[in-house]
Amino acid sequence: MPVFIHFVLILLLGFGYRATMATLLTQGDLLGGFQLPALAFSELAIILISAAFLSVLIPKRFKRPSDVFLFVYAVIVIIPKIFLVGIFQTLQPIDVVSISFLIFLPAVLVWVVSRVTIMPSPERTDLHLQQVALFLVLVVSFGCFSYIYFRFRDVISLDFSSHYDRRFMFRELVGSSFLFGYFFNFFAMALTPFMAFFAVQQKSITLWLLSMLSVGLVFSVSGEKFPILLVLVATGLGIFLSSKKNLSTSTLLFLMTVVNVLTLAEVFMFGSAVWGDLVFRRFVIVPSHVTEIYYHYFANNEGFTLLGSGNERMTFLMGQLYFSNPELNLNANFVFVEIAISGLLGLGGAIMFLIIWLKFIDEAYRLTGDRNFYLLALLIGAISFEQRIFPVFLSSGIGFLTVFVAAKALLRPVSFRSLNLSRSI
Repeated sequence: MPVFIHFVLILLLGFGYRATMATLLTQGDLLGGFQLPALAFSELAIILISAAFLSVLIPKRFKRPSDVFLFVYAVIVIIPKIFLVGIFQTLQPIDVVSISFLIFLPAVLVWVVSRVTIMPSPERTDLHLQQVALFLVLVVSFGCFSYIYFRFRDVISLDFSSHYDRRFMFRELVGSSFLFGYFFNFFAMALTPFMAFFAVQQKSITLWLLSMLSVGLVFSVSGEKFPILLVLVATGLGIFLSSKKNLSTSTLLFLMTVVNVLTLAEVFMFGSAVWGDLVFRRFVIVPSHVTEIYYHYFANNEGFTLLGSGNERMTFLMGQLYFSNPELNLNANFVFVEIAISGLLGLGGAIMFLIIWLKFIDEAYRLTGDRNFYLLALLIGAISFEQRIFPVFLSSGIGFLTVFVAAKALLRPVSFRSLNLSRSI
Protein backbone atom coordinates (compact mmCIF):
# COMPACT_ATOMS: atom_id res chain seq x y z
CA MET A 1 0.00 0.00 0.00
CA PRO A 2 2.74 2.60 0.82
CA VAL A 3 4.33 1.86 -2.57
CA PHE A 4 1.05 2.60 -4.36
CA ILE A 5 0.61 5.83 -2.35
CA HIS A 6 4.13 6.85 -3.32
CA PHE A 7 3.37 6.08 -6.96
CA VAL A 8 0.24 8.26 -6.96
CA LEU A 9 1.98 11.14 -5.14
CA ILE A 10 4.99 10.98 -7.49
CA LEU A 11 2.64 11.25 -10.47
CA LEU A 12 0.77 14.16 -8.87
CA LEU A 13 4.02 15.96 -8.07
CA GLY A 14 5.63 15.27 -11.44
CA PHE A 15 2.67 16.22 -13.58
CA GLY A 16 2.16 19.17 -11.26
CA TYR A 17 5.67 20.26 -12.22
CA ARG A 18 4.71 20.05 -15.87
CA ALA A 19 1.53 22.07 -15.25
CA THR A 20 3.45 24.75 -13.36
CA MET A 21 6.12 25.02 -16.03
CA ALA A 22 3.53 25.14 -18.82
CA THR A 23 1.79 27.99 -16.97
CA LEU A 24 5.03 29.88 -16.42
CA LEU A 25 5.85 29.55 -20.13
CA THR A 26 2.72 31.57 -20.89
CA GLN A 27 3.88 34.46 -18.69
CA GLY A 28 6.14 36.32 -21.09
CA ASP A 29 9.81 36.31 -20.10
CA LEU A 30 9.49 34.32 -16.87
CA LEU A 31 10.95 31.23 -18.57
CA GLY A 32 12.71 32.59 -21.60
CA GLY A 33 14.81 29.99 -23.42
CA PHE A 34 12.92 26.92 -22.18
CA GLN A 35 10.44 24.62 -23.89
CA LEU A 36 8.05 21.86 -22.82
CA PRO A 37 6.90 19.70 -25.74
CA ALA A 38 3.91 17.41 -25.48
CA LEU A 39 4.68 13.91 -24.28
CA ALA A 40 4.91 11.16 -26.85
CA PHE A 41 3.49 7.74 -25.96
CA SER A 42 6.98 6.28 -25.47
CA GLU A 43 7.93 9.14 -23.12
CA LEU A 44 4.74 8.68 -21.11
CA ALA A 45 5.48 4.96 -20.81
CA ILE A 46 9.01 5.69 -19.59
CA ILE A 47 7.63 8.17 -17.03
CA LEU A 48 5.14 5.65 -15.65
CA ILE A 49 7.76 2.90 -15.41
CA SER A 50 10.25 5.27 -13.76
CA ALA A 51 7.62 6.50 -11.29
CA ALA A 52 6.72 2.92 -10.36
CA PHE A 53 10.38 2.05 -9.85
CA LEU A 54 10.97 5.22 -7.86
CA SER A 55 8.01 4.50 -5.59
CA VAL A 56 9.93 1.43 -4.39
CA LEU A 57 13.23 3.28 -3.92
CA ILE A 58 11.74 6.07 -1.81
CA PRO A 59 11.64 4.82 1.80
CA LYS A 60 8.36 4.74 3.69
CA ARG A 61 10.00 6.40 6.70
CA PHE A 62 13.46 7.67 7.56
CA LYS A 63 14.87 4.63 9.35
CA ARG A 64 18.51 5.38 8.50
CA PRO A 65 20.43 8.44 7.24
CA SER A 66 20.79 7.05 3.72
CA ASP A 67 16.98 7.13 3.47
CA VAL A 68 17.19 10.93 3.68
CA PHE A 69 19.69 10.96 0.81
CA LEU A 70 17.44 8.72 -1.29
CA PHE A 71 14.43 10.95 -0.69
CA VAL A 72 16.29 14.21 -1.40
CA TYR A 73 18.00 12.81 -4.49
CA ALA A 74 14.66 11.48 -5.77
CA VAL A 75 12.74 14.74 -5.39
CA ILE A 76 15.40 17.20 -6.62
CA VAL A 77 17.17 15.13 -9.30
CA ILE A 78 15.08 12.19 -10.51
CA ILE A 79 11.46 13.41 -10.42
CA PRO A 80 12.08 16.77 -12.18
CA LYS A 81 14.21 15.13 -14.88
CA ILE A 82 11.92 12.23 -15.75
CA PHE A 83 8.83 14.46 -15.96
CA LEU A 84 10.33 17.57 -17.60
CA VAL A 85 11.65 15.63 -20.57
CA GLY A 86 12.65 17.53 -23.71
CA ILE A 87 13.05 20.80 -21.84
CA PHE A 88 16.20 21.70 -23.83
CA GLN A 89 15.60 19.82 -27.07
CA THR A 90 13.37 17.06 -28.38
CA LEU A 91 14.79 13.68 -27.31
CA GLN A 92 14.54 10.24 -28.84
CA PRO A 93 13.25 7.40 -26.61
CA ILE A 94 16.77 5.93 -26.37
CA ASP A 95 18.03 9.29 -25.11
CA VAL A 96 15.33 9.43 -22.43
CA VAL A 97 16.18 5.89 -21.34
CA SER A 98 19.91 6.71 -21.21
CA ILE A 99 19.39 9.81 -19.06
CA SER A 100 16.99 7.95 -16.75
CA PHE A 101 19.42 5.05 -16.34
CA LEU A 102 22.30 7.36 -15.42
CA ILE A 103 20.40 9.35 -12.81
CA PHE A 104 18.77 6.23 -11.32
CA LEU A 105 22.08 4.34 -11.00
CA PRO A 106 23.41 6.00 -7.79
CA ALA A 107 20.02 5.73 -6.06
CA VAL A 108 19.65 2.03 -6.88
CA LEU A 109 23.14 1.16 -5.64
CA VAL A 110 22.71 3.20 -2.44
CA TRP A 111 19.34 1.51 -1.82
CA VAL A 112 20.81 -1.99 -2.26
CA VAL A 113 23.87 -1.44 -0.04
CA SER A 114 21.89 0.38 2.68
CA ARG A 115 19.71 -2.72 3.12
CA VAL A 116 22.75 -4.86 3.96
CA THR A 117 23.47 -5.06 7.69
CA ILE A 118 27.16 -5.21 8.57
CA MET A 119 26.91 -5.59 12.33
CA PRO A 120 24.05 -6.45 14.70
CA SER A 121 22.46 -3.47 16.42
CA PRO A 122 23.95 -2.91 19.91
CA GLU A 123 22.11 -1.65 22.96
CA ARG A 124 22.22 2.10 22.80
CA THR A 125 22.95 4.42 25.68
CA ASP A 126 21.99 8.06 25.82
CA LEU A 127 25.34 9.33 27.06
CA HIS A 128 25.99 11.80 24.27
CA LEU A 129 27.90 14.95 25.08
CA GLN A 130 24.92 17.02 23.97
CA GLN A 131 25.31 19.96 26.34
CA VAL A 132 29.04 20.22 25.72
CA ALA A 133 28.45 19.97 21.97
CA LEU A 134 25.73 22.65 22.14
CA PHE A 135 28.11 25.00 23.93
CA LEU A 136 30.90 24.32 21.40
CA VAL A 137 28.60 24.85 18.42
CA LEU A 138 27.36 28.14 19.89
CA VAL A 139 30.89 29.40 20.52
CA VAL A 140 32.25 28.36 17.12
CA SER A 141 29.20 29.67 15.26
CA PHE A 142 29.29 33.03 17.02
CA GLY A 143 33.02 33.29 16.36
CA CYS A 144 32.59 32.57 12.65
CA PHE A 145 29.67 34.98 12.40
CA SER A 146 31.62 37.78 14.08
CA TYR A 147 34.71 37.27 11.93
CA ILE A 148 32.78 37.38 8.64
CA TYR A 149 30.69 40.35 9.76
CA PHE A 150 33.63 42.52 10.77
CA ARG A 151 35.65 41.55 7.70
CA PHE A 152 32.90 42.42 5.20
CA ARG A 153 30.73 44.92 7.08
CA ASP A 154 31.51 47.66 4.55
CA VAL A 155 29.99 45.69 1.64
CA ILE A 156 27.02 44.05 3.38
CA SER A 157 23.74 44.49 1.50
CA LEU A 158 20.37 42.72 1.60
CA ASP A 159 19.32 44.11 -1.78
CA PHE A 160 18.00 41.12 -3.70
CA SER A 161 18.29 42.79 -7.11
CA SER A 162 22.08 43.05 -6.76
CA HIS A 163 22.85 39.58 -5.41
CA TYR A 164 24.53 38.47 -8.67
CA ASP A 165 26.80 41.52 -8.54
CA ARG A 166 27.73 40.66 -4.97
CA ARG A 167 28.76 37.16 -6.07
CA PHE A 168 31.36 38.54 -8.48
CA MET A 169 32.48 41.19 -5.99
CA PHE A 170 32.85 38.57 -3.27
CA ARG A 171 35.02 36.42 -5.55
CA GLU A 172 37.27 39.40 -6.19
CA LEU A 173 37.53 40.25 -2.49
CA VAL A 174 38.36 36.67 -1.51
CA GLY A 175 40.71 36.18 -4.46
CA SER A 176 42.77 33.00 -4.38
CA SER A 177 42.72 32.61 -0.58
CA PHE A 178 42.20 28.86 -0.17
CA LEU A 179 41.94 28.96 3.63
CA PHE A 180 39.30 31.68 3.75
CA GLY A 181 37.40 30.10 0.86
CA TYR A 182 37.25 26.82 2.76
CA PHE A 183 36.29 28.61 5.98
CA PHE A 184 33.45 30.52 4.29
CA ASN A 185 32.12 27.43 2.49
CA PHE A 186 32.18 25.50 5.75
CA PHE A 187 30.29 28.29 7.48
CA ALA A 188 27.69 28.67 4.70
CA MET A 189 27.16 25.08 3.52
CA ALA A 190 27.84 22.94 6.61
CA LEU A 191 27.82 24.87 9.86
CA THR A 192 24.68 26.98 9.38
CA PRO A 193 22.37 24.05 8.45
CA PHE A 194 23.93 22.01 11.26
CA MET A 195 23.18 24.87 13.67
CA ALA A 196 19.52 24.91 12.56
CA PHE A 197 19.12 21.11 12.75
CA PHE A 198 20.97 20.77 16.06
CA ALA A 199 18.97 23.69 17.50
CA VAL A 200 15.71 21.85 16.79
CA GLN A 201 17.06 18.66 18.37
CA GLN A 202 18.21 20.55 21.47
CA LYS A 203 15.23 22.94 21.51
CA SER A 204 17.61 25.90 21.49
CA ILE A 205 15.91 28.98 20.07
CA THR A 206 19.15 30.95 20.53
CA LEU A 207 21.12 28.63 18.23
CA TRP A 208 18.33 28.56 15.66
CA LEU A 209 18.12 32.36 15.53
CA LEU A 210 21.89 32.47 15.15
CA SER A 211 21.63 30.08 12.19
CA MET A 212 19.08 32.37 10.51
CA LEU A 213 21.24 35.44 11.14
CA SER A 214 24.20 33.52 9.73
CA VAL A 215 22.55 32.65 6.41
CA GLY A 216 21.33 36.24 6.20
CA LEU A 217 24.94 37.32 6.60
CA VAL A 218 26.08 34.84 3.94
CA PHE A 219 23.51 36.20 1.48
CA SER A 220 24.30 39.83 2.27
CA VAL A 221 28.03 39.24 1.73
CA SER A 222 28.18 36.74 -1.14
CA GLY A 223 24.72 36.87 -2.74
CA GLU A 224 24.31 33.09 -2.33
CA LYS A 225 20.66 32.02 -1.86
CA PHE A 226 21.12 28.26 -1.58
CA PRO A 227 22.31 28.28 2.08
CA ILE A 228 19.02 29.96 3.06
CA LEU A 229 16.99 27.13 1.55
CA LEU A 230 19.38 24.61 3.10
CA VAL A 231 18.82 26.02 6.59
CA LEU A 232 15.05 25.99 6.14
CA VAL A 233 15.11 22.38 4.92
CA ALA A 234 17.42 21.37 7.79
CA THR A 235 14.97 22.97 10.22
CA GLY A 236 12.09 21.10 8.61
CA LEU A 237 13.98 17.80 8.75
CA GLY A 238 14.72 18.35 12.45
CA ILE A 239 11.04 19.00 13.17
CA PHE A 240 10.01 16.02 11.02
CA LEU A 241 12.35 13.62 12.86
CA SER A 242 11.34 15.01 16.26
CA SER A 243 7.65 14.42 15.62
CA LYS A 244 6.13 11.86 17.97
CA LYS A 245 3.69 10.82 15.23
CA ASN A 246 6.49 9.16 13.20
CA LEU A 247 5.45 10.88 9.99
CA SER A 248 5.94 9.06 6.69
CA THR A 249 7.66 10.33 3.55
CA SER A 250 4.25 10.31 1.87
CA THR A 251 3.48 13.34 4.04
CA LEU A 252 6.50 15.16 2.59
CA LEU A 253 5.54 14.27 -0.98
CA PHE A 254 2.02 15.55 -0.32
CA LEU A 255 3.34 18.81 1.16
CA MET A 256 5.57 19.31 -1.89
CA THR A 257 2.54 18.80 -4.11
CA VAL A 258 0.64 21.43 -2.10
CA VAL A 259 3.54 23.89 -2.50
CA ASN A 260 3.47 23.27 -6.25
CA VAL A 261 -0.26 24.01 -6.33
CA LEU A 262 0.37 27.26 -4.43
CA THR A 263 2.95 28.22 -7.07
CA LEU A 264 0.32 27.69 -9.75
CA ALA A 265 -2.18 29.73 -7.77
CA GLU A 266 0.36 32.56 -7.44
CA VAL A 267 0.71 32.78 -11.22
CA PHE A 268 -3.04 32.70 -11.89
CA MET A 269 -3.92 35.20 -9.15
CA PHE A 270 -1.11 37.73 -9.49
CA GLY A 271 0.24 37.18 -12.99
CA SER A 272 3.72 36.73 -11.53
CA ALA A 273 5.71 34.03 -9.81
CA VAL A 274 8.05 35.26 -7.11
CA TRP A 275 8.09 31.86 -5.42
CA GLY A 276 8.11 30.18 -8.81
CA ASP A 277 11.14 32.15 -9.92
CA LEU A 278 13.13 31.87 -6.68
CA VAL A 279 12.52 28.19 -5.96
CA PHE A 280 10.68 26.33 -8.71
CA ARG A 281 12.67 27.76 -11.60
CA ARG A 282 15.99 27.52 -9.77
CA PHE A 283 15.69 24.06 -8.23
CA VAL A 284 13.35 22.20 -10.58
CA ILE A 285 13.51 23.65 -14.09
CA VAL A 286 17.11 24.84 -14.42
CA PRO A 287 18.79 21.59 -13.21
CA SER A 288 16.64 19.53 -15.59
CA HIS A 289 17.49 21.89 -18.44
CA VAL A 290 21.23 21.76 -17.72
CA THR A 291 21.19 17.95 -17.52
CA GLU A 292 19.92 17.81 -21.10
CA ILE A 293 22.56 20.36 -22.14
CA TYR A 294 25.28 18.04 -20.83
CA TYR A 295 23.68 15.07 -22.58
CA HIS A 296 23.56 17.08 -25.81
CA TYR A 297 27.27 17.86 -25.41
CA PHE A 298 28.14 14.19 -24.89
CA ALA A 299 26.01 13.08 -27.84
CA ASN A 300 27.55 15.61 -30.22
CA ASN A 301 31.18 15.33 -29.15
CA GLU A 302 33.15 12.44 -27.72
CA GLY A 303 30.26 10.57 -26.14
CA PHE A 304 30.56 8.87 -22.75
CA THR A 305 34.30 8.31 -22.37
CA LEU A 306 36.09 6.34 -19.67
CA LEU A 307 38.41 9.16 -18.59
CA GLY A 308 36.45 12.33 -19.45
CA SER A 309 37.99 15.63 -20.45
CA GLY A 310 40.17 16.02 -17.35
CA ASN A 311 39.33 19.74 -17.45
CA GLU A 312 38.46 20.94 -13.94
CA ARG A 313 36.91 24.07 -15.45
CA MET A 314 34.57 22.05 -17.63
CA THR A 315 31.51 23.68 -16.06
CA PHE A 316 32.75 27.11 -17.17
CA LEU A 317 33.45 25.74 -20.65
CA MET A 318 29.84 24.56 -20.84
CA GLY A 319 28.69 28.05 -19.87
CA GLN A 320 30.78 29.50 -22.67
CA LEU A 321 29.66 26.94 -25.28
CA TYR A 322 25.93 27.12 -24.60
CA PHE A 323 25.41 30.61 -23.17
CA SER A 324 28.43 32.50 -24.60
CA ASN A 325 29.44 33.43 -21.06
CA PRO A 326 32.90 32.24 -19.95
CA GLU A 327 32.14 33.38 -16.38
CA LEU A 328 29.02 31.20 -16.10
CA ASN A 329 29.61 28.12 -13.94
CA LEU A 330 27.12 25.71 -15.53
CA ASN A 331 26.74 22.85 -13.06
CA ALA A 332 24.54 19.79 -13.52
CA ASN A 333 23.83 16.92 -11.12
CA PHE A 334 26.94 15.10 -9.95
CA VAL A 335 26.45 12.20 -12.39
CA PHE A 336 26.77 14.32 -15.53
CA VAL A 337 29.43 16.70 -14.20
CA GLU A 338 31.53 13.73 -13.11
CA ILE A 339 31.23 12.10 -16.54
CA ALA A 340 32.21 15.37 -18.23
CA ILE A 341 35.34 15.85 -16.10
CA SER A 342 36.54 12.39 -15.10
CA GLY A 343 34.53 10.05 -17.32
CA LEU A 344 32.71 6.84 -16.51
CA LEU A 345 35.59 5.67 -14.33
CA GLY A 346 35.35 8.87 -12.32
CA LEU A 347 31.60 8.41 -11.98
CA GLY A 348 32.18 4.89 -10.70
CA GLY A 349 34.63 6.21 -8.12
CA ALA A 350 32.22 8.97 -7.05
CA ILE A 351 29.36 6.49 -6.59
CA MET A 352 31.66 4.14 -4.67
CA PHE A 353 32.69 6.97 -2.33
CA LEU A 354 29.05 7.97 -1.87
CA ILE A 355 28.02 4.39 -1.00
CA ILE A 356 30.87 3.89 1.48
CA TRP A 357 30.28 7.22 3.19
CA LEU A 358 26.53 6.70 3.49
CA LYS A 359 27.10 3.18 4.79
CA PHE A 360 29.48 4.57 7.41
CA ILE A 361 26.95 7.09 8.73
CA ASP A 362 24.19 4.45 8.59
CA GLU A 363 26.25 2.13 10.80
CA ALA A 364 27.32 5.01 13.06
CA TYR A 365 23.66 5.92 13.52
CA ARG A 366 22.75 2.32 14.37
CA LEU A 367 25.54 2.28 16.95
CA THR A 368 24.70 5.60 18.58
CA GLY A 369 21.21 6.71 17.61
CA ASP A 370 22.54 10.24 17.03
CA ARG A 371 20.15 11.98 14.64
CA ASN A 372 22.78 14.45 13.48
CA PHE A 373 23.87 11.77 11.00
CA TYR A 374 20.58 12.42 9.19
CA LEU A 375 21.70 15.99 8.56
CA LEU A 376 24.93 14.77 6.95
CA ALA A 377 22.88 12.68 4.50
CA LEU A 378 20.69 15.71 3.77
CA LEU A 379 23.74 17.85 2.96
CA ILE A 380 25.28 15.31 0.59
CA GLY A 381 21.90 14.87 -1.11
CA ALA A 382 21.49 18.63 -1.47
CA ILE A 383 24.85 19.11 -3.20
CA SER A 384 24.38 16.08 -5.47
CA PHE A 385 21.91 17.89 -7.71
CA GLU A 386 24.44 20.46 -8.88
CA GLN A 387 27.96 19.58 -7.70
CA ARG A 388 30.58 16.85 -7.84
CA ILE A 389 30.36 14.70 -4.73
CA PHE A 390 33.93 14.23 -3.48
CA PRO A 391 35.46 17.67 -4.20
CA VAL A 392 32.48 19.47 -2.65
CA PHE A 393 32.45 16.99 0.25
CA LEU A 394 35.91 18.34 1.08
CA SER A 395 35.62 21.99 0.04
CA SER A 396 32.22 22.65 1.64
CA GLY A 397 33.27 21.41 5.07
CA ILE A 398 30.89 18.43 5.07
CA GLY A 399 33.91 16.18 5.57
CA PHE A 400 35.01 18.16 8.64
CA LEU A 401 31.43 18.18 9.96
CA THR A 402 31.31 14.39 9.52
CA VAL A 403 34.38 14.04 11.74
CA PHE A 404 32.82 16.30 14.39
CA VAL A 405 29.45 14.53 14.42
CA ALA A 406 31.08 11.08 14.46
CA ALA A 407 33.45 12.05 17.28
CA LYS A 408 30.61 13.55 19.32
CA ALA A 409 28.47 10.45 18.87
CA LEU A 410 31.04 7.65 19.06
CA LEU A 411 33.53 8.96 21.63
CA ARG A 412 31.20 8.73 24.60
CA PRO A 413 32.08 8.48 28.28
CA VAL A 414 31.80 5.06 29.91
CA SER A 415 28.80 4.53 32.17
CA PHE A 416 29.65 2.06 34.90
CA ARG A 417 25.96 1.41 35.36
CA SER A 418 25.81 0.09 31.82
CA LEU A 419 28.51 -2.49 32.50
CA ASN A 420 27.49 -5.93 33.70
CA LEU A 421 29.84 -6.33 36.70
CA SER A 422 29.76 -9.04 39.31
CA ARG A 423 30.37 -8.01 42.90
CA SER A 424 33.41 -9.56 44.57
CA ILE A 425 32.69 -11.60 47.74
